Amino acid sequence: MPTGKLHTIEFDKLRREISLLNCSDNIRCFLLYGSIIKKINKDDVKDTDIIIVLKDMKSDVSELFDFIFNNFYNIDFHIYSSKEIEGDLSHFTREYVMEYLSKGLCLYGENIFQNKFKAITKRQYAESILIRSIEHVQMVRKVYFS
Repeated sequence: MPTGKLHTIEFDKLRREISLLNCSDNIRCFLLYGSIIKKINKDDVKDTDIIIVLKDMKSDVSELFDFIFNNFYNIDFHIYSSKEIEGDLSHFTREYVMEYLSKGLCLYGENIFQNKFKAITKRQYAESILIRSIEHVQMVRKVYFS
């Protein structure tokens, strides 16, 4: 494990550190999801899945990136603007992903994905599950034929 990384996952400490960042007022949502919120010891975590929603994409968030790379490893993160999330940013598995994110651990701000998921219709959700299934079949085929 890299030096300087937390050995155990101390979510309260991480929350405090985010709140002290100069750019914290620009962070609408800092969300962890996946294995990191299910494990207590970082040795058991394969990667760190993070979603960040910013109020203003043009603001300097370099301090936020320093925080991320100093506290987590094997990072898989996505950054969105509030406008993208509040609007109907379209991607094929949006509804499926919204459900997953609605169950994430919000370290800072609010988990805005909870309300977004509640607004999804059954039809939208079913379509996203179908598309997600097709994506998985394609991934298996890629491995098989490789």
